[in-house]
Parts: sequence; structure tokens; C-alpha cells
Amino acid sequence: CLVWIVGTWRLKIFQEQAMVEIDEDTITAADYTVLVEQIPSDALDLEEFKAFFSRYGEVADVAIGLNNGKLIDLFQQRGQRDMDIEVQIAMLKLKKLQTLQKNLKKMRKKQKRLDDRIMQLRSKVDFKSVCAYVTFNEDKGQQECLESYSHSIFTRLRGGTKTKRFRGRTSLRVTSAPEPSNILWENLQHRGFDTFQRTMFVYIIMIFMLVLSLMSILFISILKALYFIDGVSLVCRVAGPNMEGATIENDIIWSKYDPKWN
Repeated sequence: CLVWIVGTWRLKIFQEQAMVEIDEDTITAADYTVLVEQIPSDALDLEEFKAFFSRYGEVADVAIGLNNGKLIDLFQQRGQRDMDIEVQIAMLKLKKLQTLQKNLKKMRKKQKRLDDRIMQLRSKVDFKSVCAYVTFNEDKGQQECLESYSHSIFTRLRGGTKTKRFRGRTSLRVTSAPEPSNILWENLQHRGFDTFQRTMFVYIIMIFMLVLSLMSILFISILKALYFIDGVSLVCRVAGPNMEGATIENDIIWSKYDPKWN
């Protein structure tokens, strides 16, 4: 188990080093963007973020992540419904069958119910901000911002002033932003302790499966040892000793463990 944990840790380090080497050869939006976490839940003003982070460089864009994962999931379902309806209409133009017309009506009713759920959720739920993506015009602004919010002890002692606190009181956590294609907006609301719980659950399942496999191997080894005595299998020997080329040692072993030949 310890070897597996150490191997997983080493593999993670190797993957991070490889990602850094690949990233140095390509330029993407992530090279200009920082991920801002631990922001106030009511921080929804884009201009407020632009003004705050403009001290590190000109801010090109700000995107705020909300705890609206369920709403995004409903919109994704609606998009799939639209595609299914278009396919059904195309089939109906080719084959005017009554069954196709009935299926189309059912699909439109489901879409109507989905639209009602979306409107209900948008009108009743007051969404809160969970993080923000701040993009600078130059990569220099991103680097200065990351250095200012570095987690090193020296940086904290040197720069732990209120000027880095959002609204003068909120400590932010600023890290390099992932690639835009790797961001799942519907999962942004799962952060902090929730993410820790999910990660620990996955690790517990992996460790349980590892222990179970080791126990299975140990159990099979014990069974093998029980069914082999003095190097002779008790299961496979069913027809008596081999008289051709028999040795005194085999006869002694057979007579010792098979009462029929005593």
C-alpha cells in the first residue's frame, strides 16, 4: 500500500513537470489569466474586480463563476432536446408516420416542462459567486499578480497588508487558471470542503480495492499451501501412485497421506 501511494505521488510530480514543459511551448488564454477563489458570495460586479486587479496590469476580461450548476445542467439537457426534435422533424418530412408525430408531440411536451423548470429556477434562486477568472492584457500582469499572492512564507510576511484584501477585509486565494477547455462551469460550486470530501471518498475506495486485491492474493496462496503437502497435490491425485517409474520417495508419500494404499 505504501509503495502504491509513493508511486502515485511520484507520477503526479512527473505529470506536473511534463505539463509545465508543454505549456512553455504554447500560448493560450491561461497564460494571461488567474483563478481567484474565496471571494465574497455577493461579489458579482465585473468592474469591481477589474478595478481591484488593475494594480498588476491592464485587465482585459473578468468571468465570475456562480453556484448555478443545476441551471447549467438543465440548459445542457434542453440543448440535447432541441437536437432530438430537429432529428425527429427531419424524419417526419421523409416518412409521415403517425408514430413519428406522436413521438414529436411527446418530445415537445418534455421540452416545455424543461423550460418551465429553467424559468422557475432562474426566478427563485439567488445565485452566489464562488470564484472569478481575471484575464490580463499581458502575461506580465498575471505573473505579478501570482507573485503577490504567493503562498511562500517570505511573501506573506512581506505583503500581508490590507491592500491585497478584497474590499479591505477578504483574503483571496489566487492561482494560475486552468485551460478554458478544462473548466466545467457546472462543477464550480463544488469547492473547498466539498471537493475535499469527494477526493477523500475516491481515495478510500481505491485503498479498499487495493486491500481487497491483496487479501484475495493472500487467501489463494493459503489455499494453495493447504492443498499441497510435501510438494504433492492432494486434489489432482485420484488414480493411485504411478507404477511406471515409481520411486521409493513417491511410494512413501502416497502411503503416508492416502489410507487406501496403507
